[in-house]
Parts: sequence; C-alpha cells; structure tokens
Amino acid sequence: MKEKYGDNPVVKEHLGEIVSATINSKDSQAIQQKAAFKDYIVYDVHGSKRDGKLIIQQGEKDDLVGDKGLLRVEAGDFDL
Repeated sequence: MKEKYGDNPVVKEHLGEIVSATINSKDSQAIQQKAAFKDYIVYDVHGSKRDGKLIIQQGEKDDLVGDKGLLRVEAGDFDL
C-alpha cells in the first residue's frame, strides 16, 4: 500500500505520510455488494495528518493492491 500510494498527491494532501494500512473486512464485504465495487478492498489507513480509507480495486494475481481506487475522508471521496 505504502509503495503504491505513498507518493500519491491526493493521499499526501489529505493523509500525509502513510503510517499503516490494514484491510477492513467488514467494509470490504459491504462495498462489494455494489456492482461497481465487486472487486474492491477497503483499507483503514493511518496517516501522519489524519486517518482515512483507501478503496482500491484488487490487482492481478499476487498483487492485491491494484492501480484504481479512491480515498475516503471526512471531507468526501477523492479519485486516485
């Protein structure tokens, strides 16, 4: 997660540096009920500025972290 999205300008603006990220199974199952998000995983992210959620499309094969997603914070959702 940090390697793929740590330098993303949207992530840096809203979260700062990514300190840690863990999969949120409950939120992932809930969002996967929507057709547009059936192959997405929700990560709870702790940043140096604030916390948020990264909603990331699953990658291919062994790479679980895909290239498409969005950041969800109190201010709203932001495309990555």
